Amino acid sequence: MKLRTWEIKLGIFLLGLSLSLYLLDFLEFHGISYILDNILLQLAYLPIYIFLSTLIIDQLLAKREKRALLRKLYMVVGIFNHEMGGELLEFLSKRDANIDKIQNNLLIETSWNNKDFLEARKGVEEYRGKWQVDGEFLEQLRDLVFRKKDFLLRLMENPNLLEHEAFTELLWAIFHLTDEFAHRKDLREQAEADRVHLIRDMDRAYQLLILEWLSYMEHLHEDYPYLYSLAVRTNPFNSKARVEIQ
Repeated sequence: MKLRTWEIKLGIFLLGLSLSLYLLDFLEFHGISYILDNILLQLAYLPIYIFLSTLIIDQLLAKREKRALLRKLYMVVGIFNHEMGGELLEFLSKRDANIDKIQNNLLIETSWNNKDFLEARKGVEEYRGKWQVDGEFLEQLRDLVFRKKDFLLRLMENPNLLEHEAFTELLWAIFHLTDEFAHRKDLREQAEADRVHLIRDMDRAYQLLILEWLSYMEHLHEDYPYLYSLAVRTNPFNSKARVEIQ
């Protein structure tokens, strides 16, 4: 690491100041043995200071900074859910023949705690959708993601998203599915193997979408209870959910 000029000058000044104070102490108050003993005591404390400052304090500060960054990133996730994620999740979940297997785990309530969210995530991580896919279904899905392509590109311009690996992976999965659609002229005339390939890509994005939605809901539960209440009342997995408070 190359030191800048002002850092070199500051280092020389502080070193000279320290030596001057030690010289004053030697001339006016104590002998050399006292100064050496004092330096030894300070050196003995130095490893403890390094431990406290680097391994504990720095980690606490880094954790605090990371949490603050994640709160800002979840604002981006919220915009994604509002602009695209919610619509895409509702579209896919209504056409998932296996949704009954996990639907009860996704009926989030205002009384949920961290343990409930953890259990829901475990169920989704082992889940795969079941799809009856035809050309019309694929065309509707293609049109949905194509309408939001510019929005996705703007999201990817945010360099801070690299700090949110799960959300970045979700965006890449949706981008990949979009590219697959873009390279196919006719989705109604497909070989079965090609249809299976598209279903696999769609299912990957679907699972990541649910997991990110759960993470976002947990974030709202912890930090923004008023937004969490609205999100619960617009749950795409709850057919009985109503935004109006009964």
